[in-house]
Amino acid sequence: MYCFRLTMPPKRRLSTSESTGGDENDGSGTKRKKLDEPGQMQAVLEFIKKFQKRSGGLLCEIFMKIPGKLLAPGYTDIVKNPITIPQIQQKFRAGEYPSIEEFKADFYLIVSNAKEYYLKEAAEHRIALELEHLLNKSLEAVANGDELTPSIVEKEEDVLTEFLEELLGTIMTASDASEPDRNLSSVFQLLPSKRRYPEYYKVTTQPIDLKMIACKIQDGEYSSIGQMEEDLQLMFRNATNFNEPGSIIYKDAKFLSKLVKSKKTELDVSLQAKQNRGARSSRRQSKQVFSSQLVSLQYEDSETEDEEEEEEVLPMRGPLWEVYSVVRDFTTPGGIEIAEAFLSLPSKRELPDYYQTIMEPISLNQIKRKIRNGEYKNSVKLLAKDMDLMFENCKEYNRPDSKLYKDGAKLQKVMRAKVDEIEGEDTEVLLAPTNTVVEEKMKSPRGGDPKEQIRKRCKTMYNAILNYTNEDHERPIGAFMEKPDRKYYPDYYDIIDEPMDMKTINEKIMTSQYKSDDDMLADCKLMFSNCRMYNEEGSEIYETANTLEKVLMAKARDMGIITEKLKKAKGAGRGSLAQKIKMLYDTLKDFRDAKGRQLSLIFLKLPSKHEYPDYYDIIKRPIDMEKISGKIRNNTYECLEDAVADFTLVFDNACKYNEPDSQIYKDAQSLQRLAHQTVRHLTEDDGVPDARTAVQDILSNIYHTVFTAQDGEERCLADSFAELPEHDEINGKKIRALSLEIIKRRTDRGLYKRLDLLQRDVFTVLTRARKLSRLDSQVWEDSVELQRIFIRARDQYGEKGARLLSKVYDYTPDKLEADVEAHRASKANEPQQAEEEEDKMNESGAKDWSGLTDSAEASQYHVGDFVYVTPEDPGMESHIFHIERLFERDGGKTIWARQFFRQRETFHVPTRTFFEKEVMQGDLHSSIPISKVQGKCIVMAYKDYFKTKPEGFEEKDIFVCEWRYTSKIRNWKKIKPNCFWDYPSYIKIVQRDKPVEPKKIASVFKDRIEKHKEEVEEIEALEKVVEEPVPPNIKWQGGPDPILTYWEQYTIPGPITVRRGDHVLVRGEGNRNMVAQIDTMWMGQDGMAYFNGPWFVVPAELPPQPDRKFFKAEAFLSTISDSNPLLSVVGKCVVLEYTEFCKQRPTQYNESDVYICESLFDEAKRLIRPLPPGGLKKYVRGPHVQTDEVYFFPQPLVPEKESIYTPPPPQPLATPVMPTGISSPGPVGMDMNEDSMDAPSIGSVDSASMATIIPGTPGMLNNTMSPSPGPKKKDEKRKKLVTAYILFSMDQRRITMEENPGVRFGEISRTIAEKWKQLSDQEKKTYQERAKKYNEEKEAEEQEKRRLAEIAAANAARNNPPPASSPSLQHPGAPGSPGMRVRQESGGAQNGMPQMMNGMNGMMPLQPHPNVRADPLFHVVPPKPQRLLHSEAYIKYIEGLSKDTKTMCNWDKQLQATNQGSRLQDESKLPASWLSSTGEHTTSTEALWALRDFMMHESLGVVRLM
Repeated sequence: MYCFRLTMPPKRRLSTSESTGGDENDGSGTKRKKLDEPGQMQAVLEFIKKFQKRSGGLLCEIFMKIPGKLLAPGYTDIVKNPITIPQIQQKFRAGEYPSIEEFKADFYLIVSNAKEYYLKEAAEHRIALELEHLLNKSLEAVANGDELTPSIVEKEEDVLTEFLEELLGTIMTASDASEPDRNLSSVFQLLPSKRRYPEYYKVTTQPIDLKMIACKIQDGEYSSIGQMEEDLQLMFRNATNFNEPGSIIYKDAKFLSKLVKSKKTELDVSLQAKQNRGARSSRRQSKQVFSSQLVSLQYEDSETEDEEEEEEVLPMRGPLWEVYSVVRDFTTPGGIEIAEAFLSLPSKRELPDYYQTIMEPISLNQIKRKIRNGEYKNSVKLLAKDMDLMFENCKEYNRPDSKLYKDGAKLQKVMRAKVDEIEGEDTEVLLAPTNTVVEEKMKSPRGGDPKEQIRKRCKTMYNAILNYTNEDHERPIGAFMEKPDRKYYPDYYDIIDEPMDMKTINEKIMTSQYKSDDDMLADCKLMFSNCRMYNEEGSEIYETANTLEKVLMAKARDMGIITEKLKKAKGAGRGSLAQKIKMLYDTLKDFRDAKGRQLSLIFLKLPSKHEYPDYYDIIKRPIDMEKISGKIRNNTYECLEDAVADFTLVFDNACKYNEPDSQIYKDAQSLQRLAHQTVRHLTEDDGVPDARTAVQDILSNIYHTVFTAQDGEERCLADSFAELPEHDEINGKKIRALSLEIIKRRTDRGLYKRLDLLQRDVFTVLTRARKLSRLDSQVWEDSVELQRIFIRARDQYGEKGARLLSKVYDYTPDKLEADVEAHRASKANEPQQAEEEEDKMNESGAKDWSGLTDSAEASQYHVGDFVYVTPEDPGMESHIFHIERLFERDGGKTIWARQFFRQRETFHVPTRTFFEKEVMQGDLHSSIPISKVQGKCIVMAYKDYFKTKPEGFEEKDIFVCEWRYTSKIRNWKKIKPNCFWDYPSYIKIVQRDKPVEPKKIASVFKDRIEKHKEEVEEIEALEKVVEEPVPPNIKWQGGPDPILTYWEQYTIPGPITVRRGDHVLVRGEGNRNMVAQIDTMWMGQDGMAYFNGPWFVVPAELPPQPDRKFFKAEAFLSTISDSNPLLSVVGKCVVLEYTEFCKQRPTQYNESDVYICESLFDEAKRLIRPLPPGGLKKYVRGPHVQTDEVYFFPQPLVPEKESIYTPPPPQPLATPVMPTGISSPGPVGMDMNEDSMDAPSIGSVDSASMATIIPGTPGMLNNTMSPSPGPKKKDEKRKKLVTAYILFSMDQRRITMEENPGVRFGEISRTIAEKWKQLSDQEKKTYQERAKKYNEEKEAEEQEKRRLAEIAAANAARNNPPPASSPSLQHPGAPGSPGMRVRQESGGAQNGMPQMMNGMNGMMPLQPHPNVRADPLFHVVPPKPQRLLHSEAYIKYIEGLSKDTKTMCNWDKQLQATNQGSRLQDESKLPASWLSSTGEHTTSTEALWALRDFMMHESLGVVRLM
């Protein structure tokens, strides 16, 4: 089936000189001239060159030039006579084709060349066949005088094939509703393996799969959709017969069976309708032909590939068989054969990702067959190369800690040792490419030339560090040649997950395993990083690693490798999506902290399921950076946000599993911040920079600098704050105090929007620390130093106001020093409180004690001993303390000791794991009488515990410690290797007979968090909100009316704080916000607050400006100023002049609320004029008014203008009567401009349109005023343009809902959005043209309405008598509001035009009475809108409240009203139109009373009791 379409320009009529043949009738009465042979050749050549595939690409694209060596190595060696379509075109123009047969022969040569070089499964081979078919059909068409169109390649059965493909596509795209990523067709694509599932073929008599069905489709074996459905149902029956009823495959088969029946019925109807029409297909065909995809699949195994033959035809002798046998028959000391897993390749059904990861899969059976067939030509080197490939595949796919990985490495060593024995040379020399190997490569049609170039470059870089000599003429690479010996360095392999050495790198170079230079550089970096991770910083080998890495990178730069990479990186911000994602990955992977530590190493691979089984119970979506790297290589990501989401998931998983104070948690936070900063940098060129995100980065960097600050001894300054109490006592109540940890979590959540709030909270914590500490304490010194660090970081990242302008810079380092000195002086006069416990030891009467007890069994205790102490609760285990001092007071022997906590004595997250005998160093000290001491134990550092033990201690008394636990703030911090305690000198540490296996267990006290539930909720509440105090209301003395109270700053409910000069959003009609500026604010005599100021209008509110372009967020200063209640303000925005807009942003506004203004709109003249010379009005506020913080862009923006005007279509002829219904090209039964929020409120009617429809309705006011000469304001309903996507959504929604019954609306919308993305550009263009046509017709309708309204108004002005004068109705405006004016919205009364009035008993019927004419009445239009604004409703509600009653009406009287007690109404005046009939009631009055009682019951729950 040929599913292509042709996008061709208008046909070019051949001149008479090009046509010499006679006329022919094409059957439709049209005469066409036959072309001569040159004309035929030219037509065919042009047709083939422009013929497009369904995907949009040209069919002949791959034949436009000879394939290069990189894409098609060895092409010129195989194809002896290469030719391209441009060469054919050149020969035609030169007149080298005397006949069409030679022209045809050259095209056939192109096809035969492609068939000769490419495999049958290759896409190029298939395209060549399609080109051959297209050539034959086009030559046949021009010979018959037919027009060349895409239809010439269609077959008769294409119509049926189209429907068969659609049915197949339904199955291929079916997915599980609960797991959308799980495709249901996977297990049905290929039959099960006969070797693995022999019983399947015993049970199933007619096996069939989707591949067999696809072959039938392509071979045209199906004559109806029903035949294909029978095969599909047979496949599903086979699945249900073989599998258990409750299995997943059984359920999938049942579901797909129902799906096929439903789809088949739908396709039958469509096919019948199409055949009845007899027209060419207008059905949009599927973009993907699934049958071709299925036919290309290969069955996972065969008898000859995977099964070993029992009897060998040829004797297994010779060096090749020796190498094979030593691998195949290798057994472990326990007698286990480990080569079984390498005999055959993994199942494609069970491990499909293996074949996505491994490009060249190979198995032992395949190697065995190649030996038997003589493909190695007795070369042990070639055999070793294939074996190395097999084992490297194993190591690439499996984790290093897996058994299969280790077995592969073991067999690889055995193989290499045997090869060394046979060849008598070093493996390194053996694997080096010789001339013979190179010649073999060059003979191959798929020659490895690109790999050879990569190998040479990698070898050059390898030799650069191999041969490097230092100043002492020594080669320092020796330590990196081989991995450390496990016998002497067993802990190396506990610390380093991915060991790497020079020997391994060289082997990978020699076997061409590196696919790029970056892969080799990554291995070298990994080797040096492992060295730095294992060895102490500053050691000789540590510095050697740094030196060699610099040598390597310098060599890479000299070779141009890194230069190219840097150029790509610099252009990534403006480059392709793939470049941006790769740049993001490289940035995160290569990032190092100040100590040179590569943070990403721990995130490259997921934890071992054997060592951390609970990780996969807690983390539901595990992912690592290597998996992300694979997605990048496979171009899986469709947008940058998808890649960011995966990186965020990696770091979120780490934070979820690990403790907040662990190093992994902190590294994850650092990399997550780096990721967002990098993304912002990459996307800056895509639009306006995100000022709020940039401010978040500044605040995060400032606080991170403070929180991680360390002194010269690498002590974290913030750690000393753990000694402070958690609560403050205020009015006898304990209130949790703010801490640095809480501020950190607020910062990580992005809750701080302003720098002054962050500084306020940090200074509050530091000041409180000094208040609670002594002058000579560590906390005092650290708090002062941290405050200095904060000020330095603030000035650095905020650039002292050049980047982030704020009032916080008023607090200078000098001001800090002055405050500290003042605080020090005030505290010096206070009596110093001694440290409670520590000073108890130094009280009078305390003296040192030797540690020898007086009991019958005298015991000797020393400083540094660990002891058991009797617990308060007899049922608990003994406490563990570390003795720091021995003293005696009042005859009582006492120890001063630090407590070590058992896991049940700590507060931790339920997911935390512990070593079996782990304790934590605590922060509590106690004076303990010797009588409570039960005996000795010992706590060892985790680095010593597993390999050594103290002599003389039983195993039950030996504990391990890795963490320091601060009980006051429940803080966990890993103890640094050099910060552990020293053991007493009398204790001898010896090696263990057998090292202890590090084994972690889950917390035995997971429910502990329940006991602290209230405490946890209190902390979480503090972490989720930043307290922002409501600014005070500040009076302004510059108001014009001395009677009223004016405000410079005022806060309304919300709270929303507004100031003079602020721009605000005022709720208008249809829930549309309008922009106004506050010039003055005052309190009215009615107690309500009002503001006055100018309005701003946006381009959509202006008269049409065909030749004018606008900024994307442009606003125009209006000449109208109005007064409005402050309660009508619903939010804040900001309007900036051009210069300010390009350079800065106030940080508290979203970008969507920022407008640019450079012009003024004159409402009277309806013209746009430049702003006054001074620009927008500037306001000077008082010192106590809240100020904005402003972020300045690194580079000024250059906003662009765009046109938003759409020219209207030609005006239709005028009609004397306005039509009551207008047809539209949109979908039937759907109003494209429908918006319930825009509907007019009660009492509001568009007078112009009503007067046009009913020029003389009795009881209604005629519009007899002449129209204003100025242009009208915009229509009451803002015009809504219909987009192409809206039309597509309307077409698809019903179909999608029928295909997915029961699916929620949001899921349906997402499905439609995915379908829209899959449309081709041509299909989208069709919808765009439809939308454009619809919008133009709607605009024409609106123009016609306005024109008819103007004609009617002009006629009324000419025919009606002059209006009689009437007294003006004075509207005093809102109480206490000077000069109160409300901005008139379109649709309201304007220019003296009266509004239509409603009748007292409802709207009067809108029926024209042409013979009745009422005398017009004229009144002055009140200056208030006829719509009910939210603010007016609220004011009326306030006015209706009374102290004497709880309701606004006589509620009791209304409840007691009955039909019998009410005065009878004239039924002709009742709104009987509400009722379709009176039903069981005799009169309309009774029916309306029944309706009233029903509504009272349903809406209010009020029931009348009889």
